Amino acid sequence: MFDDQGFRRIPDGIQKDNLKDIIETRVTIHPQRLASNFLHNGEIDSQDPCSYAELDWAARRILHLLHSAGVQQGDRVLLLFPAGNRFIQAFIACIYGGIVAVPAALPGRKDADWQRVYGMARDCEAAAMLSSGEQFAKLESRFSREYRKRPDGNPFLRIDADGAFSGSSVAARTATIAAGDLAFLQYTSGSTGAPKGVMVSHANLLHNQRVLQTGFKNDGDTRYVSWLPLFHDMGLIGCALQSLYLGAPFNFMAPAAFLQQPLRWLKAIDHFGATTSGAPNFAYALCADRYSPTDCRNLQLDSWRCAFNGAEPVRPSTLEKFRTAYSPHGYREDAMLPCYGLAEGVLMVSGNADIRVPTLLDLDREGYLKGEIKKASSGRPETTMVGVGQVVGDQQVVIVDPDTRRRTDGDHIGEIWLHGGSVAAGYWGKTQETRATFQAAIEGESPDRTYLRTGDSGFLDARGELYITARIKDTIIVNGRNYFPQDIELVVEQADPALKPGGSAVFSIDREGEERIVVVQEIHRTALKSYRADSVIKAIRAAVARECELNVYDVCLLRPTTLLKTTSGKVQRQRNKQAYLQGELSLLDQLRQAPAAEPPQAADADAILQAIRDYCQQHLETTASVEADELFIDVGLTSVDAVGLAEYLSRQLQRPVDAALFWQYPEVGDFCSVLGNTAHPAPHTAADRDLEQLSGTELRRQLERELS
Repeated sequence: MFDDQGFRRIPDGIQKDNLKDIIETRVTIHPQRLASNFLHNGEIDSQDPCSYAELDWAARRILHLLHSAGVQQGDRVLLLFPAGNRFIQAFIACIYGGIVAVPAALPGRKDADWQRVYGMARDCEAAAMLSSGEQFAKLESRFSREYRKRPDGNPFLRIDADGAFSGSSVAARTATIAAGDLAFLQYTSGSTGAPKGVMVSHANLLHNQRVLQTGFKNDGDTRYVSWLPLFHDMGLIGCALQSLYLGAPFNFMAPAAFLQQPLRWLKAIDHFGATTSGAPNFAYALCADRYSPTDCRNLQLDSWRCAFNGAEPVRPSTLEKFRTAYSPHGYREDAMLPCYGLAEGVLMVSGNADIRVPTLLDLDREGYLKGEIKKASSGRPETTMVGVGQVVGDQQVVIVDPDTRRRTDGDHIGEIWLHGGSVAAGYWGKTQETRATFQAAIEGESPDRTYLRTGDSGFLDARGELYITARIKDTIIVNGRNYFPQDIELVVEQADPALKPGGSAVFSIDREGEERIVVVQEIHRTALKSYRADSVIKAIRAAVARECELNVYDVCLLRPTTLLKTTSGKVQRQRNKQAYLQGELSLLDQLRQAPAAEPPQAADADAILQAIRDYCQQHLETTASVEADELFIDVGLTSVDAVGLAEYLSRQLQRPVDAALFWQYPEVGDFCSVLGNTAHPAPHTAADRDLEQLSGTELRRQLERELS
């Protein structure tokens, strides 16, 4: 079943060194087999099937259209299509002709969307934009006004793919392709900086197709269902191209169809008997939340062998909720496949080549926050991590200290470095960034063996299971402790029902020489008319103080769907931070710790100490007197108790007391002195209640844009 490189054997023995030859071979040996099948509006009774023969016919005609317009082998072409078979046909046309496809998300109404597309066109010096139908008319009008010429001064071509099927169109001959030729540019999401074009060769692409086949446990009987956007690597490489590589049927719908009715995804899995289908963690959470015994009465998921889960942190609570909801319908826990990958490695790095339930690891929270890996002991706070599988095939992952560039020992978190055949050649036109990211060497080891610096932090356990903690640039350091933003974001999202799951970004800013925590969080659309800003903000601050022992400096409540995310749904913390600093967030309400407007009001430290004693005797069931030289932790004060005591002292002193002061001043006497000589002013709230009333169509576009 496995070869000597750790890969599953290729189905039906087709071995080629480029994707073009693989597809042409499949057209020859099974022309009438289903290649792709688009479900209009996500409905089973509205299908648009396309066989391999039809795919080949359409791709050759689109290629002829490109040639007629002057596009040559090696040129870059932007692909701007809505979900549907036409995108796949256009992509394969580029593959057939050795033209470098550049998949991109359709721009929305915001100018920033258009500037991103223009930026991609300038960066890769694209020769043309290829689209179709109504979308082409909109794009052509905008490009004709604002982007008429390429950086080299030549005209920027605007081509309607539908023109390939009118009049006396003819099929073009395909090009000769070598393994090292560039297949397409996969632009990074830009989660920590400006988007960059990752150069994916045919050799890179086919290597990762073998990784995907092995990690997903795919074979000749695999059947796919997907709603993921095709312009992003998970939807394109992990679903559409993997299906073509395997010769498996690919059934898919638009992202908006899933967002409108999440159960359409699961019903399609049932109808087509899909074996492989997946999404980011939020999609599983959404399906669990929308579970209805009535709607799922006849649902059967027993065909589902690989439910891959990636592109964002995998939550243990989500795995449990999804299992609880859908195991009565045939879903098996060992089908869930947490995995890890990135565009610079084409897509997949780790998964599970064998069938088993996801691996959960309970770590000591204190050690985790310091970057240390210690198993949790009984009675101590813990952090539960979900393993994202073992490295697949002949790839190698090492954990490296990003500062010293030396390997870490097995007890510390470090940066994930990757070596293997899927690692791309670099970023288009960016020599310096390519050298820094793709050609890193481990200090003290051979400089000839280079690695991709993923920019993600994590660790490997003794069995080789990989765990992801955070993007290194997103890690928050307060008082010498590391806080991973996704951990805080989970606490924030659960603080109040009005808060939208997956709608939070946490980052730090510098204020007066100290790291300050900022929370940016969307309000759920259904709560817009009923939520109370002061109550929600208080709940967020209390939850973060209680669970993370952190003082939140600022809370920004946002309109729905306005949090900045990547094309795969990842939160763009650095972009949200930039928008916050520049005052560009779409605010509903905001709370910030305001500076004191008046001199501090003195208070009696002894009276504060007595109030602490009274509270501890009433709520901690202790008869011993609390003394000034004791530590709060020795008194028995937990994070939960600290929030309660802060509220109690606030009432006694008639001014706000922040729970974070208890761990900033852990000795009781110091705390009383500081509190006794400092007035903590009440925060202020600014509200903007004028909401745009979105139509149903506009809302669907906003939702699709949020995902993509």
